[in-house]
Amino acid sequence: MININLNPLDINNSGVYFIKNNKNNLVKVGHSSNISKRFAQIISSAKFNGDIDCDLTLKEFIVCKQHSKLEKYLHQVYKYKRVIREWYSLSDKDIEYIMCNLNLNKFQ
Repeated sequence: MININLNPLDINNSGVYFIKNNKNNLVKVGHSSNISKRFAQIISSAKFNGDIDCDLTLKEFIVCKQHSKLEKYLHQVYKYKRVIREWYSLSDKDIEYIMCNLNLNKFQ
């Protein structure tokens, strides 16, 4: 099952995404200038690596100009929750906390 619910205005914007693998509950934190294209790439990669019926959900997408800088910041802050590469053990509450408390002024 693939879930991607985006505000149509976000599709052409750069930003940081949180994509949850619903099978193992890991969350990929990354950045992209085209979230729809990036989501499709992640699905394709999962299928190529043997996860034929991958179950991914786009949890959040933060639109910001300095998306690479924001991604690096989040990777640093949550490095203790990193499992492998850009996949983290983040709960829905962790993501909600980030969304409610992140100061985006330094990333715009």
